[in-house]
Amino acid sequence: MSDLIDKILNLGDTSESSELKDYLENGVMEIIRDKRDPYFYVVSKKIKEYYLYSDVPISDQYKDTMSYKLTEMYWSMKDEFSKNFVKICMDYISECDTAMSKAGLIYLNELYKSSKTI
Repeated sequence: MSDLIDKILNLGDTSESSELKDYLENGVMEIIRDKRDPYFYVVSKKIKEYYLYSDVPISDQYKDTMSYKLTEMYWSMKDEFSKNFVKICMDYISECDTAMSKAGLIYLNELYKSSKTI
């Protein structure tokens, strides 16, 4: 378990991988799926700061539109990991005044596509 905690805390800073998908696949998916606290809080904060953050400012209209789309996506998801990841993205949009990163949007798109093939 301490190995997993090290991965959670260190990935994304200056470590072996800065890719969102790599971070999630290194043991973090289970934490998000099961919402294991306090790890879930740490992981979601890290995802927002390192993987979803961009410096592109957004308008209130963009925020509303994105929130609506993410809410629709949330309710269309079947598995708990996808729902909880979308919820992290929803929290990011509501908390920040910047758009989600390209990597975050690409990953959301992959989740959406995979949910349609199930």
